[in-house]
Amino acid sequence: ALALTRAVLPSLLLAHYGDKVYIVMGMAECIRGFLAFVSCPLFGKASDVIGRRLCLFVTVAGTCAPVCSLALMFGAWGNDESVSAPDFVEASGAAVAAVEESEMPGVEESEETSSSVISSLLGQGDGGRSSSQSVLEPDLHPHAITIFVALLALSGIFSSTFTIVFAYISDTVRERDERVTAFGLALATFGLSFTIGPMAGGYISQLAGGKQYVFITSFFLTILDLLYIYAILPESREPEGQNDDEDDKTSGIAGGEASTFAGGLSALQEKVSWNPTDAIRLVLVDPFLRRVGQVAFLYYTSLWAVVSTLILYAAKRFEMGPERLGELMSALGLSTMIAEAVLVRIIVPLL
Repeated sequence: ALALTRAVLPSLLLAHYGDKVYIVMGMAECIRGFLAFVSCPLFGKASDVIGRRLCLFVTVAGTCAPVCSLALMFGAWGNDESVSAPDFVEASGAAVAAVEESEMPGVEESEETSSSVISSLLGQGDGGRSSSQSVLEPDLHPHAITIFVALLALSGIFSSTFTIVFAYISDTVRERDERVTAFGLALATFGLSFTIGPMAGGYISQLAGGKQYVFITSFFLTILDLLYIYAILPESREPEGQNDDEDDKTSGIAGGEASTFAGGLSALQEKVSWNPTDAIRLVLVDPFLRRVGQVAFLYYTSLWAVVSTLILYAAKRFEMGPERLGELMSALGLSTMIAEAVLVRIIVPLL
């Protein structure tokens, strides 16, 4: 759902912010990262108390909220068969003025002008659609991009999806070697989504005839994902305070987890420390975690410095369209998938 929109967002952002797009998106990503830094430990603790599934449901919904908001802000949701009344009146006035001008002596070229204006009004020039595209395409809400950027910054609160997914894997996969493979496959799935998603989004935009269809598709994929988490995905960790017996926890993985969403809130308030400095203190005290944290900090700082600006730069500097941007991001996703699915499984056992 998120990867689909990667190829079509740059043109919308550039059209709205122009040369300020790097500053705006840089600030949004900075706020998003800070909120993720604070919220990830808290979501991890919360998932220990109330279960992984509920927290995963919330984080997926919050992470996908920015792109889903754009799906709801296209005026007609792809209904481009009619011309709005104000646009019709404005175009009609231009056509009448051009016709009157053509009747004046000494003016010969205005006949062609009036013909082109009328063709634009009727949607017949240049194949019907292109000449009247600004009139017939559904308008994006004037504040849609601003709302999207604000939601993107705030979505850092919910940027704990991978944290909870890794905790879910740790709950269900007991063997160390199998766990490493499972982690690699989870990251490879992420790479696969960024291999298929951007390219698919670019071609959907081209074939369907509008960017709005990409966001609508993303919206319905998000709904489908949330339904899967709610109705099908089993709970891997029984909420604390319900069943302390290990056998009951194991049976909860297979089924009978309907009480997961309703229970455990009082335990959450009583047992979870909401002080984010607890996690920071743990990383600073433990030498191993401190080294891991340093590696992760340097890696993600360099990675996101490139990822957050790459497609914007490619769209602005090289004027790449959605199709080319989709192929560029797909190449990045493919390399990530190969590294996580193949190289990790080969290198880690050798360490």
